[in-house]
Amino acid sequence: MPQAKRNVRNVNRAILIAYALVALTLVYWSVVRAGWLSVRDDNPRVIEAELRTRRGTIFDVNGEILVQSVGEGRVERVYAEGSGAAVGYYSPRFGTLGVERGLDAHLSGADETSAETFQRDLRHAPRNGRDVRLTINDSWQQSAAELLAGEKGGIVLLSLADMSLRALASAPTYDPNLLDEQFASLSEDVNAPLLNRPIQGQYQPGLALEPFLLADLVNRRAVQLEGIVNTPNEAIPLDRALLQCQTEVGATAAWSTALAETCPAPLIRLSSHFSLTDLQTLYTNFGFYKQPDLSFAVTGERLPILLPDNIERALLGQDTLTITPLQLALAWAALGRQGALSQPHLVAALENEAGEMVTRLYDDSASQTVATWAAERVLETLPRSNVAIEHRALAIADEQGNTTAWYMGLFPAVQPRYALVVVLEESDLFEVEEIGRTFARAVLESR
Repeated sequence: MPQAKRNVRNVNRAILIAYALVALTLVYWSVVRAGWLSVRDDNPRVIEAELRTRRGTIFDVNGEILVQSVGEGRVERVYAEGSGAAVGYYSPRFGTLGVERGLDAHLSGADETSAETFQRDLRHAPRNGRDVRLTINDSWQQSAAELLAGEKGGIVLLSLADMSLRALASAPTYDPNLLDEQFASLSEDVNAPLLNRPIQGQYQPGLALEPFLLADLVNRRAVQLEGIVNTPNEAIPLDRALLQCQTEVGATAAWSTALAETCPAPLIRLSSHFSLTDLQTLYTNFGFYKQPDLSFAVTGERLPILLPDNIERALLGQDTLTITPLQLALAWAALGRQGALSQPHLVAALENEAGEMVTRLYDDSASQTVATWAAERVLETLPRSNVAIEHRALAIADEQGNTTAWYMGLFPAVQPRYALVVVLEESDLFEVEEIGRTFARAVLESR
């Protein structure tokens, strides 16, 4: 009997130890390593919860739906046509990009309080995100996407009043609704459809820099735009190319003509008024060394700042400086805002816990690029169409002589309300100007 009792006690002890080990294991995985389990891609519960999450709807400035979640049980994300460059994408397999990434916690509901999480878990309910309203105008966004069809380039439209982004289009683009099926081919495509060209594309500006260079010179009283330019059509060698006015302008020309025809020779003759330090200051003042503050829309890797190396090449926009279309649009908008440079914004309002859309507040401070009178003087000299105050320019993109074409417009031409930049790769001035003017007219006619 004593031996039997000892055996029973040993068995009970073993059972208790086993229960203790199981309890410790459960505590370890449910408490100590809970955070690690919650981020594992292969955790079935995490995957299932993600698929059931109803992300918030993304609206345009007028309340039109750009992105919404549909379905019961497993929810799918549905995108409006042409919205990719403005909102990015969400995929359970390939992650998020753009606004979908920058505002992921808000859209997915991951920023809910611990009390909300506890109550939701008790009900075994899926997580619900909250809505977002952007400053984008969906109608204008679709017009921009249609105009860029078949091209490589981008369109940026800014409201001068509050520096809100009204359109942000990139081409070639992709359909976020088909991302899971096409991601591999999109990633391997040499035309880089996943690249958001307006905010990620790095381009040499070429003579798109001309208005800013002249604004700086006028600001320093180093040039008088009322003056006459001699031999404006003189050819300027650049590597294997010869740069001249877009059309023959004669032996002399007014500065307004030289600007309209993007003549390089007059700028080169002003090189004695610039030092490398002057150029570096100019680039800094106009925001060419600073990535726009779009913390909610990831802009990609920030490239190192390269200081100007050769004054004459720098004046032609063919030295070390590369910029995005959004950076150029901000500098262009600064001239349209009497020299005041401000940061853009894309998010108009966020839904709060009570289900109310609350306007998002931004720092509207501005830095002065040049004096107000200098900015106004340059705009008075720039050519005007029946649509906009304009500047168009080419940049040599590579050793093969391919060109990048720029169009910059402030419209309407009288009391401008919008700043527009269009960039086209491997294109010409006629095509980029046509797209720019057509888009500006579409915006004005839609009001």
